[in-house]
Amino acid sequence: MQKQELISNRRIMRGLLFTLMFCSICFVSAQTKVLYGMANFGGAKNSGVIFIYNPTTKIFTKKFDFDYDTTGGYPFGSLMRSSIGKLYGMLYGGANSVNGSLFGYDPTNNVYENKYNFDAVNGSNPYGSLIQTTDALMYGMTNFGGTSNKGVLFSYNEITGTYSKKYNFTDSQPSRSSDRLVQASNGLLFGTSDRSLFAYDPATEIFTTKVNFEPNPDNIISMGYDPSSSLVLAADGLLYGTNFHGGLFGGGVIFSYNPVTDTFAKKIDFKAENGENPYGSLMQASNGLFYGMTRFGGADGNGVLYSYDPVSNIYLKKADLNLQNGYNSYGNLMQAADGLLYGMTSSGGANNLGVLFSFNISTGIYTKEFEFDGVNGSYPFGNLIEVTMQNLSVDNSNEESRIKFYPNPVRDLLYFSENLSNINIADASGKKVKQFTGTRKSADVSKLEKGVYFIVGTEKWGKKASSKFVKE
Repeated sequence: MQKQELISNRRIMRGLLFTLMFCSICFVSAQTKVLYGMANFGGAKNSGVIFIYNPTTKIFTKKFDFDYDTTGGYPFGSLMRSSIGKLYGMLYGGANSVNGSLFGYDPTNNVYENKYNFDAVNGSNPYGSLIQTTDALMYGMTNFGGTSNKGVLFSYNEITGTYSKKYNFTDSQPSRSSDRLVQASNGLLFGTSDRSLFAYDPATEIFTTKVNFEPNPDNIISMGYDPSSSLVLAADGLLYGTNFHGGLFGGGVIFSYNPVTDTFAKKIDFKAENGENPYGSLMQASNGLFYGMTRFGGADGNGVLYSYDPVSNIYLKKADLNLQNGYNSYGNLMQAADGLLYGMTSSGGANNLGVLFSFNISTGIYTKEFEFDGVNGSYPFGNLIEVTMQNLSVDNSNEESRIKFYPNPVRDLLYFSENLSNINIADASGKKVKQFTGTRKSADVSKLEKGVYFIVGTEKWGKKASSKFVKE
């Protein structure tokens, strides 16, 4: 009897230990997910701010004030988290250059660094955001500068600090109005300009116009024109985007583009009462639907939040934007770990300086989360990103032995900044759950359960490296 009781007690203790460990992991992960964003104006110097918002505690904290005279100011785009954990963004002007700058920000110590000053020759006055591709380089675009002063497409290496102009936009192909590029499964970068949808091959450095959006009689109704948003790569492998004008009712369209077959298709015509003139990119939520916002139309004429089902081709207005709850949105929605969509408007709220809001895709409830007041920022133009603070505080004393990868948290593919071989992944208990043979620059973790995992591999020079990641 004593032996059976001892075994039983051990099982109970082991179960309690596992439960406590699991709860601890879940608690830390849940408590440390925060949203980072920027406001275009406001702050101590009225040049914009970097801020953090905790959806769980509802606490908003201003983290950094831009100063047009010293750091530069007016961030029209969004932050991007790099493979080494730093945040990067671009400023429209100020500091050592009226042409704008590219900056880095370390959220672990609140340190801001100017990385590159734009100029008239190599591109100036960026209006959008950066992306990091599978080759670990960052790519972006500027509004002006370059050979024709119509903007450029460029790359930036965060390890070496090297900036490289890749393509000069021209009078027939101006870059203005697009936010960021997107990388398709074939490795090509796709984007939109004022008048086209284009592709850029980082390997060959070849730029190709794929779709012409010239506002001529043939295009206005059948395709729309003036794309004012970036493209998004959907689960079906197609690229989706919006045009601000044109279509059957003149209020813009939703379209798709197949990067494999080079096929364009108009999907939806926007109409005033249900929202018109979309601005900001679409995003695909966990339920498979796209969500986006329009600048105008709807009940008050101030725009709407809408959904679009790519399978049934059904468009639905989900919420009307207004003065009280926020309107005049320029950015995109994003889905956080709590399942809610978050976004910002540049006008509306108690101070008419913009709001941060959430939207529940299950209940259809729109909630105003925070109102900008000028001191904490005003007129936000960009998007929010979710950052897990737990991962940012990992000990960096042995940085060379840590695997550099992105994104983190991850849903599908982990991308490595360098080739990695002999890859093993273990769960929080130390049990090996996945193994990859050969040398690769990415790993498919889509079938792993949600939680914290450890990854170990061999770098190209033969040294063992490890890190941890969160699977969403």
